[in-house]
Amino acid sequence: MSLHPNEITGQIVDASFHIHKELGPSLHESAYERALEMSLRQRGFLTQRQVPVPVVWDHEELGEAFRADLIVDDRVIVEIKAIEKLAPVHAKQLITYLRLTGMTLGLLLNFGAPYMKDGIRRLVNGFDESPGASEFPCRSDKHSAQRRKDAEGRASEHLEVGENESAGLILDSAYTIHSSLGPGLLASVYERALEAELLNAGCRVDRQVPFALNWDGKDLGEAFRADLVVNGRVLVEVKSQEILVPVCAKCVSTYLKISGLRLGLLLNFGSPLLKDGITRVVHGLPD
Repeated sequence: MSLHPNEITGQIVDASFHIHKELGPSLHESAYERALEMSLRQRGFLTQRQVPVPVVWDHEELGEAFRADLIVDDRVIVEIKAIEKLAPVHAKQLITYLRLTGMTLGLLLNFGAPYMKDGIRRLVNGFDESPGASEFPCRSDKHSAQRRKDAEGRASEHLEVGENESAGLILDSAYTIHSSLGPGLLASVYERALEAELLNAGCRVDRQVPFALNWDGKDLGEAFRADLVVNGRVLVEVKSQEILVPVCAKCVSTYLKISGLRLGLLLNFGSPLLKDGITRVVHGLPD
């Protein structure tokens, strides 16, 4: 007899309390993950660990998007952490995983908390209780649609799309993708989805573009690969990290110098709100 999802989550939480009591905090996530898998199987649950989940964008499969730590009875996703304190992005990532798998319930378990009761979040597909859930505070859909229409018209007439217009189309597409997929997936998934969106908008897009380095009159070979170069004008670096470190913007600055391009966009799809994950770099200096 199959259990109600609430009963399944109750058993998962009970098992996590027992594991935390026996092992304590501060171990590797993988240790808690395997202990919970073993405990749930002993309780009779079908438990899968590190399950690869693909994602489809614009009718094209983009490959593996993420790996679910545990899937229990094909009904509950369990995401395991072993950190001092959960951040809002962790809940948003789990909401993303629920949406992509079509499952209803998810548990976020932080075994790094001093008390297990303080490290448990229960999330339901379609409901995000994290603060600041609105993604488009200043974005005009009417303006975005007109910008796309203008770009498509230019492309059909083989006219050049300007630098700022290209940047606007990139940001419009990035917001669309982040709103649909959410944070927490592999950077390559966002990169391919962004390429597809921009191609649909009439842009010329080159992905994983190699750039060579010339030093003191000598060709030193390939120096880096740009994630995307849009309309031959804007270099785009795609990340999927909880927090960007300053060196990421410095890297884009270096890439601009080597490529000879003027404008770069650093897009961190791992940010809970994409507006907080955008860095614009001009002439090698972040705006």
